[in-house]
This record gives sequence, structure tokens and C-alpha cells, in this order.
Amino acid sequence: MRSTLYKLSFILVSSLFLLNAQSARAQYCVDNLYAVGCLYGDYIDNVSVGAINQTGTGCGQNGYSDYTNLVADFEQGSTNALTVTVGNYGQYVSMWIDLNDDYVFDASEKLVSYLYCSTPGINYTAGFYVSPFATLGEHRMRIRCAQYTFPLDPCANYFYGEVHDYTVNITPPMNMVYTSSTCTQTE
Repeated sequence: MRSTLYKLSFILVSSLFLLNAQSARAQYCVDNLYAVGCLYGDYIDNVSVGAINQTGTGCGQNGYSDYTNLVADFEQGSTNALTVTVGNYGQYVSMWIDLNDDYVFDASEKLVSYLYCSTPGINYTAGFYVSPFATLGEHRMRIRCAQYTFPLDPCANYFYGEVHDYTVNITPPMNMVYTSSTCTQTE
């Protein structure tokens, strides 16, 4: 009996240790994203996506800004738009949503690619589509810019640019509602 209890205790402690180790590793990349960052004007200044509408955000700390307290709702199967303004010339912008919540922005989760923002202070817009099979609930969204760099990787180290992280809530599609119609016939 004592031997069985020791074995069960060992298995339980080992399982808890592995679970804690996996939890500690499961984090989004937020450090070492840039060598210089947005110090010289290479930043995302305005963001409009869903209900999120930020202006004049300027340069975040070490090229990273955590705005995960801001939430945008997107319906499954919907077409949406991302509008950004940058602070310096020649910025490429991409956007990912971690739809499987594995703390990795996979290539299949890149919904906006290579939006080129050639002039500071000008709004640039790209459309994106949310799959009708996207997992419902809240997910991390990353918007990243880098100067004269493409393709953009969500976690690679670049010289200049900035990352903004937000939260996205995927909702079921709304049912269409018939309001009214008018029919006119000419002779």
C-alpha cells in the first residue's frame, strides 16, 4: 500500500511540474522584437479595426505596445478592414489573429500581409476575411510594422518598427432580418 501511495505521489508531483513548466513557456513573444524599435519614428500611430479606434499612439516601450484591454468583435464569415497610419516612411504592416490560442501566430493566421505605408500621416487600409469556421471567443491580435522589411514575421527581431497587441472576440454570424421592400411597376 505504501509503495502504491509513493508511486501515485510521484506521478502527481511529476505531472504538476510538467504542467507548470508548459504554462511558463506558453507566452506570446513580446521581448527582443526590435534592435532599435520606434525611436526614430518607425511606429504605428493610428489603428482602426472593428470597434477599436486609436489615434496618436506614438512609440511604445521598446517597440511594443500592449492594448489587449481593447476588444474588437468580428463575426464568423465576415469581411472587415484594418486602417493604420505610421509615423515614418516605408513601413510594411501585417496583422495576425491567434485563432487556435496556442501562443503562436502561425502563417495561416496572418490576415493582412504586406500593407505598404509609404507616407507618414496617411491612412492605409487593407481588407481581411474571418473564416466562417473561426473559433468563437477571445483571441490575441497582433499588428506589426517594420521599415522596408517583408515578409514580416510576428516574432522575428528587426531594426525598426513597432508591434501592437489587441484582443479580438469572434462571434457567430448575425441572422439576417427582413425589414421591408417596395415594388413599383411602370407601364
